[in-house]
Amino acid sequence: MMEIARQYHGDDNGRMIVTLAHLKQRGWSSNDTINRAKLELLEARLIYETVKGCRPHKASWYAATWWALDKLNGYDAGAEAGFVRSAYRNVKLTSLHRETV
Repeated sequence: MMEIARQYHGDDNGRMIVTLAHLKQRGWSSNDTINRAKLELLEARLIYETVKGCRPHKASWYAATWWALDKLNGYDAGAEAGFVRSAYRNVKLTSLHRETV
């Protein structure tokens, strides 16, 4: 979450990326770890995907839901309409955590 938040510059919420190529310079070395963390943030609705990436060189874009979505060119169709600010407030915590014995 902190890696996404640090990318925000005040006018680009919706254009944050979460790729190994981008995060490697920050010490990340596992694509699997990055993907698991990203999926947890999406499930918790702390981030929202505005652009679906595709191979070979198009990364997905994300917005933090605790900030307003900025008006940017390039969002996928319906991305702006589907964005819900503070969506994380409507997530039941029990569904996010696995029970441990």
